[in-house]
Amino acid sequence: MIVTPQPHIQKYDAFILSLTWTDGFCKTNACPSAVGRGEFKIHGLWPTFRAGGDVRECNPSIGFPSKIDDWPKLTTSQLAEHWPSLSTTSNIAFWGDEWRKHGTCMDTKNGPNSKVQNPEYYCSATLNMFFRYTGHKLANLMGQKKVTPGKTYQANLLFSALVSITGSKHIELQCSEKNNIHYLTEVRIYVDENGKPISKSVRLNKCKSPLIFF
Repeated sequence: MIVTPQPHIQKYDAFILSLTWTDGFCKTNACPSAVGRGEFKIHGLWPTFRAGGDVRECNPSIGFPSKIDDWPKLTTSQLAEHWPSLSTTSNIAFWGDEWRKHGTCMDTKNGPNSKVQNPEYYCSATLNMFFRYTGHKLANLMGQKKVTPGKTYQANLLFSALVSITGSKHIELQCSEKNNIHYLTEVRIYVDENGKPISKSVRLNKCKSPLIFF
């Protein structure tokens, strides 16, 4: 992956809303017992380029607070429910890492003089995007498309269901392999710089297999 440090310039033309599928992730990784299964959780919201490449760590000097209970629009419990750390890293450390890598590159107008530099805005925008693209009920909606957990599907069937539900035609699938089974671990939904669905069809199967266990 190409990383382009840009401390003062924002030229991205898309975001990736990266959602972790807990069933597949926890099947191939050690997860905290408190993490619910059968749900999509937020991994992050990442400024990016549609043509490839990445924008990262634009201003890592802007830190993430050690406590966020005083934020007027968000609570720790809201973030912990939908954006939990799935490793031994604390939630605060996980959110701070996402902020440093990706949030410091966000802005509201995609211009050099409008950087957000605000962890609360980044976390709020990420949570709003998660709800906008039905991440909180995505598994149920996929079930309505006859794609239910615990079965193996052709990648194209997963793509079709996700495009139909989210409205974005630019979708990426990530997997982890265990015992010759490719478990779906992440769905990445690409949206434009204004958060709107992308109409150009791009299906990125990074699972190294046309058969994926959901």
